[in-house]
Amino acid sequence: YSDGARIRNLHLEGATLTVSQNGVQSTRGGLVTGYAASGTLVDNVTVADSNVTWTTSGTPSALGFDAKPSLVVGEVQDSTLMFINVYGGTVTLDSDVIHTGAVVGTASNSTFLMFDLTGITLNCNATHSASCGGFIGTAEFSDISLMSLSEDIAVNCQLVGPATGGIGCGGFIASALDTTISKVASQASVTCNTPGANIVYCGGLINYMEQGSISDSYSSGPVSAHSGGNTIAGGLIAEVVNVTSIDRSYAAGVISLSGGGGSFSGGFVGIDDASAVYTANVWDSAVTGQVDAFQGSGGSVPGITAASTANMKSGAAMPTWDFVELWYLEPGEYPQLSITYYSGP
Repeated sequence: YSDGARIRNLHLEGATLTVSQNGVQSTRGGLVTGYAASGTLVDNVTVADSNVTWTTSGTPSALGFDAKPSLVVGEVQDSTLMFINVYGGTVTLDSDVIHTGAVVGTASNSTFLMFDLTGITLNCNATHSASCGGFIGTAEFSDISLMSLSEDIAVNCQLVGPATGGIGCGGFIASALDTTISKVASQASVTCNTPGANIVYCGGLINYMEQGSISDSYSSGPVSAHSGGNTIAGGLIAEVVNVTSIDRSYAAGVISLSGGGGSFSGGFVGIDDASAVYTANVWDSAVTGQVDAFQGSGGSVPGITAASTANMKSGAAMPTWDFVELWYLEPGEYPQLSITYYSGP
């Protein structure tokens, strides 16, 4: 527990956190601290080749066990995390209800700046419901910027047993509420599965976004969502509700989905409530396998344009983007963000 603390210049390597819990309360844990609050600063920290294993058992309450462990901090409130590197790690959770991310569990009123993440696997096995992200589970009223998630990051969520809830997973964030997100580069893969008639939401970058904004970001990792019930998938976001704006971002990952009750998908967004304002966004219609910007859009819409792989990689699909200061091109590659990440202690 950290209340107004300063945690700086820390290197953890080969650390392990193993918890087997029998109880009904919400739980949180992290290798750096379980809970950061009241102006805590976590700065210049590296976590390498470390693991978290969390198991709950017993009879759950009506709300179930709520597990929020992660590789860095379990829960963050009114605090700042900056210059954080995670190089290799696994988080494995077996619980009734799971709300977490591989790096941070949940956060509110906090700031996250300059994270470099590679070689991380998040395995969530829930008996009721799961909401999981490659970086964070739920972010509320927070600012997140300058993030890199490599292609060897995997988010794997599944419902096991007679589950009655659903799954919502994102390569970066599971749920973002009134949060500002900018300059996030994600190649993480997302896989969501449930054999029963449960609903599944799966987004390349974010599962669910309400209000807030996204700018100058992308997801190029594969999205795989399968359920005996309804399945919703989007190249960047699975579901958008009351979003203020999404600007200069792209989706370019393979999308595969199936649903016994129905499948709803889009190359950029899965489903949209028609409240978002989009500006200069694109998706690779060939690679994603999606002809619509979002479910039922009938192709491109103002602010979200379908593009060929060649035009994506040449930058021709993004004529108004800043390829001098913010973005750059490498031969045969999708546009990359011009971000230099701190190597850490």
